[in-house]
Amino acid sequence: MAVLKHKTHNTQENSENSENTSPTLVFGQCKSVQNAMLVDIGVVGTSKLGSAFVYSFGCVVIWGLTSEHDTLLVKMLSRFEIEPYSSIEMDEFSFTVSEKTSTKDGDIVIESGPGSAIAMVVVSHALAQSVKIAQFEERVQETILTVEPLAKELQSQGRLASLTMREVGQRIGTLFLLRTQVNFGDIADSPAFLWDLEDLELAHSHLAKYLEIKKRVTFLNDRMDTLGHLYDILRDESNNRHSVQLEWIVIILITLECFLGILPYILKLMDLDVDTPE
Repeated sequence: MAVLKHKTHNTQENSENSENTSPTLVFGQCKSVQNAMLVDIGVVGTSKLGSAFVYSFGCVVIWGLTSEHDTLLVKMLSRFEIEPYSSIEMDEFSFTVSEKTSTKDGDIVIESGPGSAIAMVVVSHALAQSVKIAQFEERVQETILTVEPLAKELQSQGRLASLTMREVGQRIGTLFLLRTQVNFGDIADSPAFLWDLEDLELAHSHLAKYLEIKKRVTFLNDRMDTLGHLYDILRDESNNRHSVQLEWIVIILITLECFLGILPYILKLMDLDVDTPE
């Protein structure tokens, strides 16, 4: 979740919080804007307070609401969650309104007039990318913490007994899915609708650079490459262990077959010994 506060509205927002201790938010007009759903937000008995851009990959960018309204909106949206994350990742920014949209050095300026809507879309997309990448970073870090004991086990014992081949395969599949989500969605690249909007593409580029989106994606891929190499080692070790088990099964079966093959001769010799008179 990314939250943007108007720099000139802080006093007004504080007074609203003191006057309205239990606000009831209502959704106004909803419309699809590029790859997001734009929702106008208001409070019962008042005019529009702000807007929210809701993205299919699990991010919401909120414009112009108070902190209390932010919390209430997220609680309302949680009813529509599918496979929610264990914790909420949140960034907060301030913005001002001027004649031209700009995001240089992280200072978000939104142009006034008819162009403000598309400018908000561009800025929202970059902020949503940053928040989603932060969530990916947390997931990769959690994966590293679960892999570290396995590496230590392999180092100390020379074998891996705590994971089966199936479990190793599931972990490789989870890592592959995570890599796909990072590199083949709307997270790593600039949105296609910016190709015809030169000025706004520059604003998106400046904000993405400030948020270090490309650097963070590259770092994520490097860490996932390292995890992939480690999982390959664990899979090879698990395959070798399974191969050794199969070899022992084959040896035992061959031994049993040989024993069953000579058993009739042993029994025949025992019978001859019994029938021989003293």
